[in-house]
Amino acid sequence: MATDKIPVIYKIINLINDKIYIGSTNDFNLRKYSHLNKLRKNKHYNKKLQNSWNKYGENKIIFEIIEHTTKEKLMELEQYYLDFFKSYDIGYNISKTAIQSTFGIKHINNYEPWNKGKKGVQIAWNKGKTPSEETIKKQSQAKTGNKHFNYGKHLSDGTKHKISISQKGENGNNYGKPTNRKKVYQFDLDNNFIREYDFLMEVNNYGFDFKKVSDVALGKRKTHKNYKWSYILNNE
Repeated sequence: MATDKIPVIYKIINLINDKIYIGSTNDFNLRKYSHLNKLRKNKHYNKKLQNSWNKYGENKIIFEIIEHTTKEKLMELEQYYLDFFKSYDIGYNISKTAIQSTFGIKHINNYEPWNKGKKGVQIAWNKGKTPSEETIKKQSQAKTGNKHFNYGKHLSDGTKHKISISQKGENGNNYGKPTNRKKVYQFDLDNNFIREYDFLMEVNNYGFDFKKVSDVALGKRKTHKNYKWSYILNNE
C-alpha cells in the first residue's frame, strides 16, 4: 500500500528530546514536503517546531506515519493521538483541538481563496458535531492513562501494535530494502530499557547506524551514541 494520498495520522519527532508534533493529512508525501520546505526556509507557521529545527538541525527531525485511516475518521483519530501524547503540552502542537488546516495547500489559476493574506487559518473539525462513543472512550482513556509522555515507555500495547503495523510491509520506511528481521533492544548506559525495534534496519529511522548497533549487540563494541544495544531483552 502506498503512503501517498491515503488519510493518515503522522508525527514529527525530535530525536534529541523526543518531543513530537501530531498531524493528519490525506497526502502524506505532499504534507511532509510542505513541512520541510517551510522549515528549511525558516518560514514554518509553527514557531515551536521551527525553533527546534533551527536548534537541532534537519538530521535530528524525522517523520513517521502512526496510523492509516479514512477521511471520515481522520480528525477524530488525530484528536485521540493529540490527547494520548499530550503533544500540545509537552510537544510541538499549538492547539489542543484537531483542526483542518490550509497548511501546504496551493491555489492555482485565478482562484482567490477566502483566506487570502491570512496565515495559519484553521477550521475546527468538530464544530457543531458530537463525537462518536468510540472517540469519547478513546479520549477518556488518553486523558487518564498517560499524564506524562516519555517516548517508548508509556505507550499502550494497542498503540504499540498500531505503530508497529503502520511501519511494516509496504507501509514501512524500509519497504523494498534488505532487512534483518531479528528484534533489537535499546538500553541506556544504566541498562534501563528504552525501546524495542522489530528489525535491525528500523534503527536507521531514528538516527542510528544499524551496523554499529549490530556491533554492540554482538559484543564487538560497547555503545553506539551513548546507548547499549542487545538482541536479548534482558540486558541485566
